[in-house]
Formats: sequence, C-alpha cells, structure tokens
Amino acid sequence: MYVIYCSEQLDGISAAAIVLRYARLRNSACRVGGFLNYTNIEKKFQEMAALKGNLIFILDFPPDQIENFEQKLKEISKHNKVVYWNSHHPYTAEMLELMKKYVHTVDFSGKLKNSSKPEQMLCSADLVAKKFLPVDSVALNLKQLARDIEFWIREDERAIKLADLISSGINKKELISNLSRGVLWSENFEKQRTEYLEKKQKAFLQLIGKLQVKQYVNYKFGFSLASNILSSADAGDKILNTHQAVDVSVVLYRNGRISFRRRDGTKTDLTKIAELFDGGGHAYASGGRIKAFKNISYENLDKVLFYIDRVLKNWFLR
Repeated sequence: MYVIYCSEQLDGISAAAIVLRYARLRNSACRVGGFLNYTNIEKKFQEMAALKGNLIFILDFPPDQIENFEQKLKEISKHNKVVYWNSHHPYTAEMLELMKKYVHTVDFSGKLKNSSKPEQMLCSADLVAKKFLPVDSVALNLKQLARDIEFWIREDERAIKLADLISSGINKKELISNLSRGVLWSENFEKQRTEYLEKKQKAFLQLIGKLQVKQYVNYKFGFSLASNILSSADAGDKILNTHQAVDVSVVLYRNGRISFRRRDGTKTDLTKIAELFDGGGHAYASGGRIKAFKNISYENLDKVLFYIDRVLKNWFLR
C-alpha cells in the first residue's frame, strides 16, 4: 500500500492529492498516514517505523532539522520502503547522499547550499505532478493552486479560499480525497470558509493587539502569539501589512511553533534564523520550534520572548 505523509499547508496537501489520484488511476491501494510539522517529527516517524510492507511518500517536508535522521530512516526501512521524498527547501550535498541510501527517489528543488546551483522555484505539488501525472488536468490545476500560495502570488481566488479552508480545521484527509477527484470547491466548503472568516478577523485583531516590536541591529522584529486558526503565512503577512516599521514578523503558536516572514527589501536570511530554533525554510520565510517551552500562552509569553530575545541578540551580535 502507498502511505502518504505531507505538510499541513496547501502545497503538501495538493501534492498528496496528486499522489492519491495517481494511485487511484493505477488501481493501487493508498491512504494518507498523517501530517508533518516541526513539533510532531518524533511521533510521526515512530508511526512510520511501526508500519509494515508499505511504500511511503513524504511530501513537502525538509529533512535537515530531523534529529538522528539516519537512524530514523533505518528504522522505517526495516519493514517498509520510502519510495519518494520531496521538498523545495534548501539542502546540502551531504544530506542528499545520505538520503539516497534509504530513499528510492529524492526530489529536491530548493537551493543546494554552498553551490552556485540556483533554486528551481518549483513547489512540492509541481514536483509530484511533473513526475507522476505530467499531463493530467486535475494535477495541473492543483499544482497551480499550490504555487499561488507557496510563492505568495495570491492571484487565484480558489487558492486563497482553499488555504483558508485548511486553516479552518477541516478534515484534511477528506479534503485531500476530494481534491484528488477534482472537487476543488463545494457548498459545504463555502459554508465552512464563511464561518472561518468571522473567526479569522477576530484572531487578527488579537494578533495585532498583542504585538511587541524589538530591534536587532538594523532590523525591527514584530512578535505576537497567534491563534491556531491562523496560518503562519496569513499571520506573518498581517503583521507586516499592519505595521510598516516591522521588517520581520515573528509568529508564535501555543504548541511551540515559531515562524518568520520578512518584508520585501529586507536582506536578512531567515533560513539561518530558523536554524537557531531547529527549523528551516527559505530566506524570505521560515519556521521552527521553541524546544525550551512545551506550551506557549499569554501567561508565559514574557518568558518565551525573553528566551527568543537572547537567542537573536547572540546571533546578531556574534
């Protein structure tokens, strides 16, 4: 059986829908195993290691910050095969060589670190569509929708609506099933999004109302704790659009996630900053986790911000 693990964003979900569609067209059994983020790596890789006799797809997730990575791959590979892993994040030649020992196809489009090779600007849905369903109309639609959000083009209303739907708390496995059949929208989707938008506006008000701005050398960082109904992209963009003095938005979540997004024209590389927090991403947007705190709330937010402040000051003043 094919088993898919993917990110929780539109890109990963679209990529999963393309693989599910590919499996269905081949009459192959396939299911979505789960969703990956920086806070659940240990749990999800234990799940994969417990599987037996499966072909595993890992979509839209970078491997560079996974602790004891080779050991995890060995455990999974005892009874399964990781047949495909893709990511559009930066990677190293050493990581690529390691993965090739355990993964049948490694499909990376991000920048190869310490080389002149340019980033391909292909998202994960682009990669799976190109490899598995290059002329399928549904796959082509899905990759375009994923690109619209992933590269912050935001010209396709359907993509914006789907991104909202994902943040609304919809059953993501059911959404992937619908997308794989070409059902990009429905009355039920519209109803759920409408209800979500009301909650989203309230969450935005709270996000901006609690914003704290700190300066590091020449850059101003805007920090706030976000509701889990806000995507990191939406929350980060809201901070930048609301406060013109902020160069980098820093969005915290109650489960310990942290995300960074910079304003156009800001030069600091957010990939390097995310690595301070066991994460990764792109120069313009990245994310990680605050391992020192299992949970973040308004009650301990000052302590969390003090911790982050020390990490950032040490990095900027190194």
